[in-house]
Amino acid sequence: MTVECSKCNVVVEANEIANFQYLRNGNKSSGRYVFLKCINCDSPILINQENIGNMADGDIWDKPVVLFPRNEYKINPEIPSILQVSINEAHLCYKVNAYIATVIMCRRSLECICSLKSVSEKNLNNSIKKLKEEGIIDNQLFEWADVLRITGNEAAHDINTNISKEDAKDILDFTNAMAEYIFMFKEKLDGFRKRRLAIATESSKGTTHRKKVISSTRK
Repeated sequence: MTVECSKCNVVVEANEIANFQYLRNGNKSSGRYVFLKCINCDSPILINQENIGNMADGDIWDKPVVLFPRNEYKINPEIPSILQVSINEAHLCYKVNAYIATVIMCRRSLECICSLKSVSEKNLNNSIKKLKEEGIIDNQLFEWADVLRITGNEAAHDINTNISKEDAKDILDFTNAMAEYIFMFKEKLDGFRKRRLAIATESSKGTTHRKKVISSTRK
């Protein structure tokens, strides 16, 4: 069976070690779990397949879904879809060992972040400075963004540049973390603060009103 091996980062042939088939149950189709071993690295792989066949055609197994090992890289669905496209392509590049392309796509993701935050300076260097000035990113994120920018420039324009697997992984992880911080955690924190301020303001108004009522009754 051909299946993706996360350790080899490619689609490989895998030998079947064991399988367990289950019957249709209500709306759930019949299917099977198959325990496999990658012929390249001997890593274990567990997949699930639905049976899309019928009585006439017999068993027809659908595309395998890898259950183990799980893909360690997930893009948060709260990140804007246009940004998800760039980050996902960066991840796909990494999976096929295209590390220079990975970094270039991460730089593109950084440009997308700037655009989504309505920051469009004459170059990316000035744009990330603007993100910092407007409080969209803090000092630490600014440093990472600058490293991403510089590494991305080298990957795109310097034909002698070599990007290691470790460096590509760090850049990819940072890009995803930065997107999550800006579009998930920071926005949630800002919303939380606004709600707490509104509650405090209403509470203060109520206290002021009660003081006025008490004062008027004493006159």
